[in-house]
Amino acid sequence: MSPAATKPSTMGDKYLLPLWFILAVRILHLSLVRSWFVPDEYWQSLEVAHNIVFGYGYLTWEWVEGIRSYLYVSFIAAQYYLLHILHLDYVQLLIFLPRLTQTLVSVLADVYLIRWICLMSSPPVAWLASLVSLSSACLAYCASRTLINTVEMNMTCVALYYYPWPRVNRKHDTKYLWIVGFCCILRPTSCILWTPLCLYDVFRSQSPLIRIFYHFVPVGVSCLLCCVIVDSWFHGGFLFTPWNFLRLNILSGVSGHYSTHPWHWYITAGIPSVLGILTVPFYVYGVNAMIRVVLVTRSSGFFSHCTPSCCCMSHCSCTLGLIQYQLVGC
Repeated sequence: MSPAATKPSTMGDKYLLPLWFILAVRILHLSLVRSWFVPDEYWQSLEVAHNIVFGYGYLTWEWVEGIRSYLYVSFIAAQYYLLHILHLDYVQLLIFLPRLTQTLVSVLADVYLIRWICLMSSPPVAWLASLVSLSSACLAYCASRTLINTVEMNMTCVALYYYPWPRVNRKHDTKYLWIVGFCCILRPTSCILWTPLCLYDVFRSQSPLIRIFYHFVPVGVSCLLCCVIVDSWFHGGFLFTPWNFLRLNILSGVSGHYSTHPWHWYITAGIPSVLGILTVPFYVYGVNAMIRVVLVTRSSGFFSHCTPSCCCMSHCSCTLGLIQYQLVGC
């Protein structure tokens, strides 16, 4: 068994940025971000939580129709309720506390992202990726915002670390399944990312049926049951938000009312905008290096023709592109 499989959490710690530095950078971003980005960071989170705790606050049609889950909102509502019982429910605290909490969650996601890259590649690559992540203008702008997209990104970072990759001895681990289950409930579009990874997990196991019925089904049913209980409680009647989301957005085509993008939008606009203009050349260079690695491998059977710098840039750029693109679509 490789060292990565035995002690993935401590591999190459000397190469990783200290936690206090990551926290300081994200707190700096929190203090600098004073504007609003999209309406959803209020209407799909703070406003709904305020309605739950204080009895008033506007609910948009998504909450009336029941296509949004209250799981994330209940997390903010708990903070509001704490401020309320402590008689600290001032306007500024009602705005600042959820953003501070979200910043801390993003710091946790940063740590797991760096450790995942360290686990899958090498400590120097993880160190380079941490610099790219902390210097990302998109993450600096969005990591502290009460957006469900940001929460989805955070949960994805943690789940990728706990995923049973082939080089890691986690074949029967279900930690990532719980995170993925709740992530897909909060943001059903997460299924686009996790469906192929879950299928890969199933078919690479020695007993796919056992993996499905002893791990996937219990976790999935538990997550859905939790979703139904929480959503029905806050909605005031039985509510199954995943079905309502599918029925209205997909089957009825309501999402098209808010415009649609061409198939190449993520490649030509989404990923370049979140990676930043300075990172795009490295991204293109890294992808080109990966293609050349595949061609060289087919002809000679080894990777020595690819320079370490190519691998570093391709790994960092592609990884951060995969994680950050989720901040674009709502």
